[in-house]
Amino acid sequence: MLVTLRWVIAARNRELLGRTGPSVVSINGTIASLAVTEFMVAVTNLRDPRRLLNYKGSSGKVFASVDVPPADCYFCKGRWNLGATADVEHYLRDGTADRLRQNKVE
Repeated sequence: MLVTLRWVIAARNRELLGRTGPSVVSINGTIASLAVTEFMVAVTNLRDPRRLLNYKGSSGKVFASVDVPPADCYFCKGRWNLGATADVEHYLRDGTADRLRQNKVE
């Protein structure tokens, strides 16, 4: 979606937006870059990746969460740090990748 001056003005007044808003490519790029960086530090063992990053676009700052996950968190207890035992290749074996390719949006 093209961001126009009208969208920028409307973004300041949420009632004018209704249920839609502008998609800002620069913010999407920032978030994607943060994700790629965390992936790279994880696979290179440079440091432990951050669990959650909050980007505050109004100030241009990124904050790492220091919240402790709940004790019953499924992903923290059941999926995190499993390495090869997570068996992510099962998505290839069960045909998930093929189904995703067939349903791609053009």
